[in-house]
Amino acid sequence: MPLIYTCRLNIMTKNITIKDIALQVGVSHVTVSHALRNSPIVKEQTRQRIHEVAQELGYQPNFAARSLINRSTKALGIYVAPRPWSGLGNTYENRILRGIEQAAKQAQYDLMLINLTGDESGEVCVQKLAQRRVDGMMLISPEAQAPWVTELAKYTRNVVMIDPVCPNPHFKTVLFDNTLAVQLAVKHLHDLGHRRIGFLGSCLASPTQDSIFRQEAFVQVAQEMGLKLDPAWIFHGSDPAKPLDGEDHYCQIEGIRGARHMLQMPLDQRPTALLAYNDLVAVHAMRHLATQLSLPAQMSVVSIDDSDWCLLVEPHLTSVRHPLDQMGQVAVQWLVEHLIDKNITDKAENRVRLFKPELVVRKSATKLNGYEIKTIKGEKK
Repeated sequence: MPLIYTCRLNIMTKNITIKDIALQVGVSHVTVSHALRNSPIVKEQTRQRIHEVAQELGYQPNFAARSLINRSTKALGIYVAPRPWSGLGNTYENRILRGIEQAAKQAQYDLMLINLTGDESGEVCVQKLAQRRVDGMMLISPEAQAPWVTELAKYTRNVVMIDPVCPNPHFKTVLFDNTLAVQLAVKHLHDLGHRRIGFLGSCLASPTQDSIFRQEAFVQVAQEMGLKLDPAWIFHGSDPAKPLDGEDHYCQIEGIRGARHMLQMPLDQRPTALLAYNDLVAVHAMRHLATQLSLPAQMSVVSIDDSDWCLLVEPHLTSVRHPLDQMGQVAVQWLVEHLIDKNITDKAENRVRLFKPELVVRKSATKLNGYEIKTIKGEKK
């Protein structure tokens, strides 16, 4: 009895090959190989029979062998650049991943998460591509001029950068138009009658690039629109007594500190509206402001990103959408197109796709008529 059991076990665990299928059907293994790839040179009736037998026998293609033959792994890598609170479990990266996953599934590509927690250096990307573990790579928020990125360019051009600090001349890049996002937010507040608009920026000693870009854009847009810019209305300072670093929940703290800063000003000297550099800062600023003010009647607030946080505060937060899902989808589509057709024109001007923001209006900003506003002397109403 034990001998019979062993024999059956060996039969069940045997790796079925195309030669086993060929023997069962009565054709050559070459015919089976063509049929399993749905080649038109095999008659339809024979092809169907081969597929039926392959399924009956539990045939699984040898992925490693097929990859060697086709010189393709049918897999794409995802790398998350190390930075504070990064990783695919966080909201920002997770939204990009949703778009990547959807597009990869449609293109029939697998995904390899190379830096799940966002704490490995970029050299791991060079290793995976050099070892041909993946066909191409998507880099989320990388430092485009880092030495390992230059090293990566020696191996391949099959790379797409998503939301880097700046484009790299060697690789395709999908970017978000931060300047237009700020412009939409400020114009919305301006259209509601606000002329004293403040900005809630970062309190980190080394601010994130998106906070820097958005603050610079705020100053530029305000100047272009002829708005008064009191330096006190732009909050971006750190507290020497309580310095922040990347290990802190810094967005939450930035929101609270920014709100306190604005509330310290006399009523006739403080902004009537605020633009926060991201949703999490805005939400925590609103929660603190609401302890002393009626929102939005006494202070309007808008933000950038349009994350799930916008619906977790009352009133719901008006925000400018950062289309992260779509950026992830396009990154995959762009990469797969390049993998399939190596002759696609790759001129420098075709290597960057700029994604436009969209204003999502909710209830956190209102017209400047909810209570009496004392204007600053000499300021236009």
